[in-house]
Amino acid sequence: MEHTVPLTVTLRAEHADLGSLERAIDAALAEAGQALWAELVRVLETALPIPTGCPCGGRLKANGREASRHEN
Repeated sequence: MEHTVPLTVTLRAEHADLGSLERAIDAALAEAGQALWAELVRVLETALPIPTGCPCGGRLKANGREASRHEN
């Protein structure tokens, strides 16, 4: 499995010091990490089986990421 998450980092070095450049890079890495986690969660959720039956005999109702619930 391979996925690409685009990332653009703009560093303005004209009047920057080492600390401000380090903070900019750290922020970009954090953003890339969040994007990678979001992509991984999306891929895993897509691969999960869709439940088709409810033990109580009721009808399943979509509920996002929360536990499955049903309507009687």
